[in-house]
Amino acid sequence: MKDAISPLQKTTQLDPKDFQAGFLFGSALLATTETKHQGSEITFVFPPGTAEAFQKCIVADPNGPYASQAKEALDGLAALAKKR
Repeated sequence: MKDAISPLQKTTQLDPKDFQAGFLFGSALLATTETKHQGSEITFVFPPGTAEAFQKCIVADPNGPYASQAKEALDGLAALAKKR
């Protein structure tokens, strides 16, 4: 997925309304999430721009086929961020 990040980022920059590219960009970033172990706790380190990519997907087409999945991804990111 790391190889897909740059081309998808360029695509979203060229066409910010391309909701599918926005969703795929967010998914590619999400797939490269790292974990850190601090004692018995695990924290997630999300690549910069992950939440923004999903948000742009929703804004580009709020009722589109990827909007609900993007919303679920944002909810998951928020839930994991709270566990820190």
